[in-house]
Amino acid sequence: MKDIFEFKASVDNDAYRFTEEIVDSFIAFIESKSVFWGGGYSENYIQGSICCDEKLYIDEEDLQNEIVAYFQKLNDNIEVEISIFGVPKIRFDYLQCFCCGYFTIEERGNYQICPVCFWEDDGGRELTKISSPNHMILKEGRENFSRFGACDERFVKYAIKNPEDKFKKGDL
Repeated sequence: MKDIFEFKASVDNDAYRFTEEIVDSFIAFIESKSVFWGGGYSENYIQGSICCDEKLYIDEEDLQNEIVAYFQKLNDNIEVEISIFGVPKIRFDYLQCFCCGYFTIEERGNYQICPVCFWEDDGGRELTKISSPNHMILKEGRENFSRFGACDERFVKYAIKNPEDKFKKGDL
């Protein structure tokens, strides 16, 4: 067996607790990915290591995103930290893309391109104001996303398919 990464999912909200049923559901989810979990839990957190057979190839980034999406679908208040062995911790507290509504942006207004819709986040959220890096207004980008699955038809081939499997989506 080889270790892939460690994670901790925690909640500070008194209204939500990790129960045995949630842990059993998480184990079934992990096993469906052909990996294993070794760890522990309490009412406030689930943590441990994810590992797999040494001969098995696992796309670590995809698996990390799936674990984050799994917990965020349970409750918006769950924070997930992933620690790659030998690499500093990565925080998964993304901001919502103003175009597609998925939580994919690490820092607002830093011109990061959303991997779901390919909107370049310039920090603007006015629907009718031109977005210079995107060469259109946000309303047009949203309409294009609804029609094509990307902010512009030319980006469809680059956009993530089935983003709901990797990212949480919120209302715009």
